[in-house]
Amino acid sequence: MPKITAFVQSLQDMENTSTVYNPYLIQDFADNLEKYLRSMQKQKGRHILLVGEAPGYRGCRHTGIPFSSSYLFQNSHHPFISRLGKRIQLHSESKETTAQIVWDYLLKQELVPLFWNAYPFHPHLEGNELSNRSPKKAEIIKAMIFLKMLGEIFNVEKVASLGRAGSFAAENTFPHLSIRYIRHPSYGGKKDFVQGMNAFLR
Repeated sequence: MPKITAFVQSLQDMENTSTVYNPYLIQDFADNLEKYLRSMQKQKGRHILLVGEAPGYRGCRHTGIPFSSSYLFQNSHHPFISRLGKRIQLHSESKETTAQIVWDYLLKQELVPLFWNAYPFHPHLEGNELSNRSPKKAEIIKAMIFLKMLGEIFNVEKVASLGRAGSFAAENTFPHLSIRYIRHPSYGGKKDFVQGMNAFLR
């Protein structure tokens, strides 16, 4: 079995709970992720990894692809997103500010880095799927196996984190690499995010 297929299937072992939603239990979203990862294998920046916190209820939850949203795939002018958007399945409309900021920034860059999250499932408040919560340390530790698998599949050589959860996961998964911390673009962090990305990608 191809490594990417096995990776995606391993994500489907996580069942939904009252505080966690697994988008990969929806086969279309699992297929979307596989198409994204296979597309990334052809990219110049495939060995560069950016680790975020977790899928949000407006973004990856609706696509299966980290740092994305339905709106992004329907409206972005980034060539990578435009090409991928023609091949994936979307079930609903959603818009996430972080995804928009990140891909607007990448419009001016030559590289498309690989994206993943410290916790690849959507953590939400008890009984409220239309909410976000920070993943617990124990959840992140348990999910680091996916980050390690992805790092091995893509032979990751350079890693940055967007936010503290991503930093914790990346530093513990890749102790042999120097992890650059980049401020998350939300809550007024866009300027620092751009500066951090510029330094990371140069």
